[in-house]
Amino acid sequence: MEYSHGFLILFLIIIVSFVVFWEIPEFRFMLTGRVAIPSVGGTTANVTIYGKLGNITVYFNPVNFTSSDVGEAPGATYPKVNAGGVGYIRVNLTVDNNMEWDMYMNASDLTDGAGHTIPVGSISVNSSCDGQKSTPVSLISLSNDLKSICGDQDGDNSDIDAHNYADIEFYLFIPAGQYNATYNGHIWIYVNHTGTEPTGDNRTWYGPYNITVKVKQFIEISWSLVPISFGSLSPDTKSNATCGTGGEGCGWPANLTNSANTNVFIDLYVNGTHLVNPANDIIGVGNISYSNASLVDNWPDSIIDLSLSFPAQGTTFDNWQHVRNDTDILSRWNISIPIAQPGGVYNGSVNAKAVEEGETA
Repeated sequence: MEYSHGFLILFLIIIVSFVVFWEIPEFRFMLTGRVAIPSVGGTTANVTIYGKLGNITVYFNPVNFTSSDVGEAPGATYPKVNAGGVGYIRVNLTVDNNMEWDMYMNASDLTDGAGHTIPVGSISVNSSCDGQKSTPVSLISLSNDLKSICGDQDGDNSDIDAHNYADIEFYLFIPAGQYNATYNGHIWIYVNHTGTEPTGDNRTWYGPYNITVKVKQFIEISWSLVPISFGSLSPDTKSNATCGTGGEGCGWPANLTNSANTNVFIDLYVNGTHLVNPANDIIGVGNISYSNASLVDNWPDSIIDLSLSFPAQGTTFDNWQHVRNDTDILSRWNISIPIAQPGGVYNGSVNAKAVEEGETA
């Protein structure tokens, strides 16, 4: 019985110890001797992102070529100007754009609304693209039709990165003799995805009356076949101007040219000074006369004495009034040397003045 009682006590101790060890995690490993390895698996994920062009934004416009309130003269080329001296527009796409892009441009004639125009081909741009500004190698003349400004049509890889921009410089040639007025024109900017024809995914920006220039009244005259020379003469004689060889020029005739750049009809006037030698002897200005004879055979057609002041309106020759641009006006000159005029070399000036038709000198 004592043996059975002892065995029973030992058995209960073993059972209690097992329960205690099982409930304490630190001892489970000691009891099991191993850990289970979990199973690992995987799969793929994918998504398709569509290409999207953003909308066109244009900064530093309008395209203004007028640098002052007076306006610009004909016969010259002018860059775009803006407050701050920005000579370009910046073309960009909104932040939702995620594709490379090409840019095209076209424009209209510039008109003053009264029938005068500056042709669209007078507008040209520098195709610096993709944020790279450079000195223009060649300018692109705009047209009524789309012109490629930034693109890869010629294999030059000049398409614009998705999040970049293009700075486009503008130049305008005002034709010679262009009527003085304020001119305005339209501009279109067209963008599409790089490598496609301009018929696919695209955007268009329209700038009505966005191009502007003011052409000022401009008069330009010049002398040729001068100086007016009378050679060496004796007192109490008269002589026509001469080059000394009897040839044309040197005042026989002299020539006044109304430049091709002049953009109004003009009237011409002349005046002069006394002729003076180093000893301050004088040949009076009235001893010099001039005629509008265009040919020697017409001399003397009609003669006017030179004066210190410009003639009053209406006293010049008919063909010196309402003179159009790009016109030559010939004049022939004569001098009378007074009796007992002291010897010496005499010099003076002859001045020409051009005013808009109908204005006084």
